[in-house]
Amino acid sequence: MVRIENIDLVECICDPAWTGDYCTSDFDACADQPCFENITCTDNLAPQAGYTCSHCPIGYIVDGRKCYDLNECENGTHQCNQTCINEDGSYSCQCLPGYQLDNDKKGCTDIDECTFGNANCSYLAICINQPGLYECICKLGYQGNGYTCFDIDECNITNGNCDHLCNNTEGNYTCSCNSGYELSNDQHTCVDIDECNRYNPCDQQCINTIGSYSCQCYQGFQLNSDGFTCNNTNPCSPGHNCSQIYECDASPSPCYHQCTNTMGNYTCNCLAGYKFRVDGWTCEDINECATGVDTCSINAISNCSNTNGSYRCQCNEGFIGNGLVCTDVNECTLNSNVCSANSRCFNNIGSYTCSCYPGYTGNGKTCSDINECSLGLHNCSIHSKCVNNNGSYTCFCNSGYTGTGFICEDINECFTNNYNQCHTNANCINNVGSYLCKCKLGYTGNGKSCVDENECSSSHHNCSSFAQCINTMGSYQCQCRSGYNGDGYTCHDTNECNSTTTTNKCVDNSTCLNVNGSYICKCDPG
Repeated sequence: MVRIENIDLVECICDPAWTGDYCTSDFDACADQPCFENITCTDNLAPQAGYTCSHCPIGYIVDGRKCYDLNECENGTHQCNQTCINEDGSYSCQCLPGYQLDNDKKGCTDIDECTFGNANCSYLAICINQPGLYECICKLGYQGNGYTCFDIDECNITNGNCDHLCNNTEGNYTCSCNSGYELSNDQHTCVDIDECNRYNPCDQQCINTIGSYSCQCYQGFQLNSDGFTCNNTNPCSPGHNCSQIYECDASPSPCYHQCTNTMGNYTCNCLAGYKFRVDGWTCEDINECATGVDTCSINAISNCSNTNGSYRCQCNEGFIGNGLVCTDVNECTLNSNVCSANSRCFNNIGSYTCSCYPGYTGNGKTCSDINECSLGLHNCSIHSKCVNNNGSYTCFCNSGYTGTGFICEDINECFTNNYNQCHTNANCINNVGSYLCKCKLGYTGNGKSCVDENECSSSHHNCSSFAQCINTMGSYQCQCRSGYNGDGYTCHDTNECNSTTTTNKCVDNSTCLNVNGSYICKCDPG
């Protein structure tokens, strides 16, 4: 109430449904856009106050006044197979590293990095796909961590178990023999070549030796300089009268074992497996095992047993055969080894060795997993998590990053709404490995949920003291009160009594008196 010249002036205070100087106009309750975006607001006509909002769209819930996003990820109503990302009015699904989103945009299928070529395995390694990841194992003949593999020089390891010569090749090796020897069926052992039986290179007699042979001539002949042919030295040359005498037919025989008649003479020989004693006539057993003239396989020499006139050969442990030819027993293919399930069996000549797979440590017979994560032996990015597996490890990029795990790059969650949960009335601020949500000016909340700030009730406005503050969605408006004019931030008194205006309703025979924000009419005297 304002008192001017003994007259009390009362300002009208309108009911919520009305507005205007005399509260005769309908108040538009939809003016400050109280309903959710894209929702129709219907003003209730006076005398009924308030407004009515149409139904919320799918993906939103109503609190009686406004529509708010329904977080399907938190309340469990989503259908994502792995990761759920809430969006304004909906949600989207994402897959963990190593998986790809199915056509239904909900399920996740393992990416076979080995088939699609996404693996970082060495070309000298075998790629083994596993759910969400893959493993690299160097091929046979190579060693390394699978991402880098290099050739194993088997020749530097017990000569590759070759008898004679070892020739290293890329990822493998071969054995070869010295002159006079050849490889046996096991491709490692060298056996003597019996040139006499195979080639018969001599003119008369061929004597096989270990790794070689020699030629000899019968009595009455001499070996020529070529070392192969023989020249006749018969004394019964033309001009002599000779007749052949067959000494071997005499009884008793002039020889101890075998008698061989020759031109003009005879020779005595011992049976195979015997040799002449010092008397040059009697024969004694040859100990082939002790003298090294046996033809036992090199893998049976330790089991050579002498017999009268002969000898027996028995293959050493780890070999099989008749003793003359001994073939290596491959314990690896016959499963007669005691290698750990986490090791690789390498067959050796007469034996085998066990070598733990990459990612394991031990003597091969017992192999324990190497925890590359705890020992710092991994190649994971500093922005990823290392997860130890049996014989290997997997790298998973931290939340807020994407990549293979070995290389992780920051996800700009603000680039697309699929990756952030900021409210539509909030600004998304990307950080390295994360993001922040900050409500826009005129809103308040944690950024993921922002509601309109009523600047009018919180006095956070700049309206003039002669203006009415009207809250709007995310802002406010200033409207000068009746009796004032201006932009709402600055309001000046309206002089209703000014002769150029017709805003006063004083009747004739009265005087208009302007007051601050209003006016009064005073009857003229009389």
